[in-house]
Amino acid sequence: MTPFVIAEFASCHDGELDRMLLGVEVAKQAGADAFKTAWCSSAERVAERMHAGPENLPALRPVQWPRAWLPSIRHECQARGLEFLCTVDCPEDIAVVAPYVDRFKIASWGATDWAFIEAHAKHGKPLMVSLGTLTNDEVIAVYNRAPHGTTLMHCVSAYPTPLADVNLAYLGATRMFHPAILGFSDHTAHVLTGALAVAAGACVLEVHFCLRDTSPTNPDRVVSHEPAALAEYIRFARLAATMLGDGIKKVQPSEEANVKFRYVP
Repeated sequence: MTPFVIAEFASCHDGELDRMLLGVEVAKQAGADAFKTAWCSSAERVAERMHAGPENLPALRPVQWPRAWLPSIRHECQARGLEFLCTVDCPEDIAVVAPYVDRFKIASWGATDWAFIEAHAKHGKPLMVSLGTLTNDEVIAVYNRAPHGTTLMHCVSAYPTPLADVNLAYLGATRMFHPAILGFSDHTAHVLTGALAVAAGACVLEVHFCLRDTSPTNPDRVVSHEPAALAEYIRFARLAATMLGDGIKKVQPSEEANVKFRYVP
């Protein structure tokens, strides 16, 4: 199964709508299936909900862009054949983005906020939930309480994630979950991680990207691929899916001519 790839632009627009729309074009050219960003009506409100101190506000403020951008981003995604996703972190912001997004994505910190999940679910759109900082028992609780068909996104909430902490084996260990709802939200900034996640069982990938001239002080820059690397990341991920095949042992077309040489007892 070829992976569904979400190109996460986050705050790499550097506060400009034109750069946000350019991000949509880059995502399309790289071969992504969806473009994603994040929005909040109040950085202070998000900080309050996340129990974050004033020192965290500089990382949150870039997400507080004008809500009037939403129709333009939606239109640009539709024009390029991409789904549009936009994560929010406050209950009051869900209804603002709901008319524009094709599906919802809940960040790891809200994965066990049942009221927050239900507030998303009432809009009747597909839902994805990241699982960073959760234990296996907590993941099972999310699986049992989230709406049927919710995509569970294995994730490590470290920016960037050390390669020794990625724990892709967890994707193969979650046999209790239906394979079609397993995904991986990547914070490694390594071009091969998506391919390895697909080999481990991920059917959905979320990968951060930026523009070549995104500000080096942008809080999302450190985990983001530049356009050429994003395209390479997606190419490797799709190649991994091709190489995985269907898992059924049979004579492959490329070896049919050699069947006659096989010893038959």
